Amino acid sequence: MGKINFNNIEFIKSAPDLSNFLFDKKSILFLGKSNVGKSSLINKIFNRKNFMKVSQTPGRTRMLNYMKVDDKFYVIDAPGYGYFKYHDNFEKMMIDYFKNHGESCVLSIVLIDSRRLMSEDDIALFNLLVNYKIPYLIVYTKADKLNQKGKYQVEKQIKDMNLNSLMVSSQTGQNIEKLRNIIESYL
Repeated sequence: MGKINFNNIEFIKSAPDLSNFLFDKKSILFLGKSNVGKSSLINKIFNRKNFMKVSQTPGRTRMLNYMKVDDKFYVIDAPGYGYFKYHDNFEKMMIDYFKNHGESCVLSIVLIDSRRLMSEDDIALFNLLVNYKIPYLIVYTKADKLNQKGKYQVEKQIKDMNLNSLMVSSQTGQNIEKLRNIIESYL
């Protein structure tokens, strides 16, 4: 596909349901609980300070938000789960997406707040991704906020669960370039 210009990103549309989803390009899907830092991470990856609105109120995103990158692929920002007020709608929307993505979704980046570790909701999401054969990478966010004990707990979880994962920080830029390289390798 060639080198990707990560600075070349544009918002395309918000899609509330299957009839509005886009499957015409490869896509990278960003998933995670509300307040996990999805917007901040997307802003950091694509070198845009305020491209994605960082909300102080959990559960603001209600649709799949499509951004086109370098006219080559979509980044899809999914609603955060956990605080989502319309849980049934979220679940239906995501299952519709998973069932119908065909080969367009080449990678799901699942964000976990490194200070919280995994929850039952996270594990249920992994099971869905495995069930629908969608490759995923677990990205532990807010790595800059971890103390030694917290870092040890995350590393133990990664080892115990044999996870394909990466620890990042939107604040310091830790492993952001590595994450860009991983994204490129899936396209």
